[in-house]
Amino acid sequence: MNILNEFDETTKAQWQAQSTKDLKGLAFETLIWKTNTGIELEPYYTKEDAENENQSIDIKQFINKEKNNNDWQIIEKIILDDTNHTPQQLNEKTLNALMNGATALYFVGDFADENHFNTIFSGIEPQYIHLYFSTSQPEDTLNHLVDFLTQNDIDPTKIKGNLGVQIPNDASEVFYENTSVCLCNINQNLPQFGLINIAIKNHNNAIEDLKLALKLGNEALHKLTEQEAWTIDELSQKMMFTFELSDDFYLELGKLRAFRVLWANVLSRYKATNLTSTLVATTNTDPTTQNTETNMVRNTTQAMAAALASVDGLIVANFKGSINQTFENRIARNTQLILKHESFLDQKIDPTNGSHYIEHLTHELVAQSWAMFVKS
Repeated sequence: MNILNEFDETTKAQWQAQSTKDLKGLAFETLIWKTNTGIELEPYYTKEDAENENQSIDIKQFINKEKNNNDWQIIEKIILDDTNHTPQQLNEKTLNALMNGATALYFVGDFADENHFNTIFSGIEPQYIHLYFSTSQPEDTLNHLVDFLTQNDIDPTKIKGNLGVQIPNDASEVFYENTSVCLCNINQNLPQFGLINIAIKNHNNAIEDLKLALKLGNEALHKLTEQEAWTIDELSQKMMFTFELSDDFYLELGKLRAFRVLWANVLSRYKATNLTSTLVATTNTDPTTQNTETNMVRNTTQAMAAALASVDGLIVANFKGSINQTFENRIARNTQLILKHESFLDQKIDPTNGSHYIEHLTHELVAQSWAMFVKS
């Protein structure tokens, strides 16, 4: 017996009439949220809206098919250009992070040489985690990694992650030629490893962020497929997108969901059969605030939006903005562990699917971002 069957269905018109009555003279329009993207959102949406607008968006089809739940990588950021810690100390902090919840490592900066690389990687078993890099020396970093794997008899076909080559706005032909060479090197040595990271800073406008991601991603596909050495499916698996988040919970959640749909739309134009690429989010705190502890709340809100949007990986920022500090990094990891093991957000793929409010917002972001991308 379904107890809901004992109640009459309520139409949206009835809900709006009751809302207007409760406003005691104020217009219903005062409840409409005018976002900075130009999208206007009513306080609630119902099944009628979904049926009228045909807006239901199931993003599960655009998520890595190997995933059978909503789990994501807990990514620990390691700053290499750190004068306050020796390479041995950075190695200790890295191992500590892996023993306390991190499932991926993100190295920012350049390794001085092979010895520097080997010192920091000592004791790490990269075949069981994901590795990400942001470096101005991608070829050297790749060579260091391959040599480390060889020296430690580790199967290179098991290594996953991304080398982090970023696509500049004004990338030259020479840049794409060098990128293609680097891609050949990765395919030969680390077949499951990615190369390109399209990192999108937060512009406080979800539509602008989405348009820029599509523009840079499409340009990379176009230029690299011109080399005729790569299929579109090979390229899409070598790319990842990293979005910096803001405190706007609903817009960030909608933005990340919308990106899955938009990027699949781009890939389908190239006749791709795999319509996914890796999606990573990073929280964005305000280290200048007098009460830095409030950044813990910002981090949690942003991380929750990313988890609900089914990202593949998540970087939670250090709440004080400091570099490689044990306590602050522990709080960042624990934020994600709580979202997984106490809030169970890692259980169901696309958990907001079926929420009429989130579906409507995703639909609007997809429509407006695609229109701007096509015009650009």
